[in-house]
Amino acid sequence: MTKNGLAAIARSCAVALIALVQPYAWAALNDIYPGDYLPAAAGQNAFLVYAYDRNLDGLYSSGTNSDQFDRDTRMAVFLAARYFDFHDMRMAVSASMGTAAQTTTNRALATDAGIRGTTDPKFSVTLWPYMDTQAGHYVALNLAHIVAWGSYDNTQSQNIGQNRDRSALSLAWAKQTSARTLTEITAEFDRFGDNTRYGAASARLEQRSAQSLTGFIRYQASDTLSPYVGAQWNAGGETIVNGVPLGDTLRSRRVYLGLRYSPDPTNIFHLRFAKDTEVVSGYGLQQEIVFRWTWLPK
Repeated sequence: MTKNGLAAIARSCAVALIALVQPYAWAALNDIYPGDYLPAAAGQNAFLVYAYDRNLDGLYSSGTNSDQFDRDTRMAVFLAARYFDFHDMRMAVSASMGTAAQTTTNRALATDAGIRGTTDPKFSVTLWPYMDTQAGHYVALNLAHIVAWGSYDNTQSQNIGQNRDRSALSLAWAKQTSARTLTEITAEFDRFGDNTRYGAASARLEQRSAQSLTGFIRYQASDTLSPYVGAQWNAGGETIVNGVPLGDTLRSRRVYLGLRYSPDPTNIFHLRFAKDTEVVSGYGLQQEIVFRWTWLPK
């Protein structure tokens, strides 16, 4: 058999495998909400609880959905953060981890595969090199690192953890563009470690760097309610299995619609809906509903 023939077989096997395992790059590593890059006061602690209901389908290739796979995930995440001053700059550190239940349906084979486990924890540092609180103008730098401590078993067809580290560098800009309107834009650059136990054959999975751009506009409708809209563009992140590129470079566009409710200074609630409007390859987000509660104790 020719070298090209062997490569084609390897590619086909790898694509079949990646369909069953955790989708590796379908969005930014950081899940951003309006106000995330507005700093709290030095000395403030913050505690956040997320509840996700997410549905992915695919696989997409060249913008066409094979409609073969459906993936439902329910996830709860807890995050703790602390704000303080560092060399005349505001700084925040945070740590988060969660638990998830996930089911993947193969429509062609009429089979379901389910899994439960813990997510890989994420540690994050944010610096605000520029803050103008009177003008409501902020620039932030964020470095996040995800550690491969979550649930992973390479003999299973899917996992909650990914058995590899990931890092993200973000640059965020936030501006009070009117008396009632806040505009935020965040650019993120992601790098991925290798998974050396990918699938039952313990293959090596590598992934090229990925990029994303996220924007929100939030309107202060009242003292307590703020509706918002947003969009996200994702690109890059092609996966490579045992040296064979899969040709699954990500290019997708996502829209957000949400409501922020803050009945008092210590509690902030978000209800957010998201959906992919364009997917070129990989999995597409059919819908995601997230509830987030932030507690800022006095």
